Amino acid sequence: MDGVICDLLLVSRNMGGLHLFTLCHSSDREEFLEFLEYGREAARSIKRSLVKDGACSEKFYISYHVVSCNTTELALRDERYPQGYDLQSPRGKLNEVLKALVIILATIPSTLSNKLGVGIMNLLTREQFQLVYQQIEVNKELWIKGAAGTGKTLVAVEFMRELQRREKLDKEEILCVCENAGIRNQIKYELNSFLIL
Repeated sequence: MDGVICDLLLVSRNMGGLHLFTLCHSSDREEFLEFLEYGREAARSIKRSLVKDGACSEKFYISYHVVSCNTTELALRDERYPQGYDLQSPRGKLNEVLKALVIILATIPSTLSNKLGVGIMNLLTREQFQLVYQQIEVNKELWIKGAAGTGKTLVAVEFMRELQRREKLDKEEILCVCENAGIRNQIKYELNSFLIL
């Protein structure tokens, strides 16, 4: 939106949860109301995505704030939401929201990867890269298991893409089975040509 410098998403357990800041040039009242509406819609969109695509079932809120370049004071706690929507405790609640955020961020294409023609290259660790590009020489089946946030979905998606590319497979020849609806939706989004169960 014209006049918006950037959007910042602040995640803090000690300040009530997630806060979306829209940093803008102007402090004009009319433009401020437009920026506020923009921030509200952006916060709603992020929350919808975290719940639907990230499979986050925790109750939380994303407050939205418009900040002009010359503003120095911020109020973070949003009194419109019940206390139970705060992420201050238990810690597992914040972890669930962060896990959903990682899932969502992983679906955003990387500019560097796109320029180099390599999918999610900068998101794979050395071990994940070796698993995908060396293990594929030995196995055409991959069972991925690990703790939340360790990159299982990224490895699975990249493995399937690379397998399809190397073997010139049709969409019906690759099957991905996963239990989590959010992960399934993410993989369907990433690989809309494969059979995902």
